[in-house]
Amino acid sequence: MVNQIRTALSRFGTVIALVLLVAYFQVNASSFLTSGNIAAVLSQAAVLVLLAGGLTLVLVLGQFDLSVGWVATLAGMVCTGLMSEHGVSLALAIAAALGSGALVGLVNGLLVTRLQVNALLATLATSSIIQGLLVWYSITPFSTGLSPKFLDFGFKAWGPLPAPALAAGVVTFVVWVILQHTAAGRHMYAVGGSPEAARVAGIDVKRITVGAFVACSTMAAAGGVVLAGQLGSGQPQGAVGLLLGTFAAAFLGSATWREGEFHIAGTVIGVLILGVVFSGLGIMNTPAYLNNIVTGGILIAAVGMASLLRPRS
Repeated sequence: MVNQIRTALSRFGTVIALVLLVAYFQVNASSFLTSGNIAAVLSQAAVLVLLAGGLTLVLVLGQFDLSVGWVATLAGMVCTGLMSEHGVSLALAIAAALGSGALVGLVNGLLVTRLQVNALLATLATSSIIQGLLVWYSITPFSTGLSPKFLDFGFKAWGPLPAPALAAGVVTFVVWVILQHTAAGRHMYAVGGSPEAARVAGIDVKRITVGAFVACSTMAAAGGVVLAGQLGSGQPQGAVGLLLGTFAAAFLGSATWREGEFHIAGTVIGVLILGVVFSGLGIMNTPAYLNNIVTGGILIAAVGMASLLRPRS
């Protein structure tokens, strides 16, 4: 009986924690479960879902990507800069932003697979390069000449859900299908389990790895575009502060339902936990610096749980 309870807690502990957090904040801040606040939580969570969902693909392979925050910032600046400074249409601006993310992901993937650079060092280096490019591109926000449709997207509702949350949900669902119900997804988990065994089995490890980095950065770019729409401008530091939250959500997800395995559904639970915590703290008027302290604490706890739950050979 004790072992069954322990197993249940190890698999569903994060879901239980999410329910308890919602109950706590509702008791201590009665406005927490209002329709307006729920919509705000989901809208803000949309950006983190895209970043953390993309990161999950890389983590499945046993790799890391420290550039997701800078990629999202770059995409937001590219999208708004093209509209503001060059009069480019919304569709082309978004396409260019997503393309910039895919390009960074391709570079990251090639550095890791072709040059055998450690993923942490490779993505840290590309982060520094992106930071320099943004300083060259503009040190001021792009906020004028933006398409009204772009500005409306961050707050528009499609049915009962905010548009950003619904869009992020669709992207996440597609990624979930790929990971759980396609050969590519099975190959990714095989590579994450043992690259050498996957190679012997005929899986193109390098191609899978490059594809994961490209998908990760493209999703991060999508998150950066959504964030820019919500902010109403492209900010030179827009999504940089989301890096720790992105990792915290993904590692919380690896402690959800499956023992130490990264997966999209768990990542979404991790994002919701962070969204609930930050929204609740905001409603309770806690000092802003607590967000950083809480994020760091959650990341440490999430990594610890993931390490303890990960099966050992």
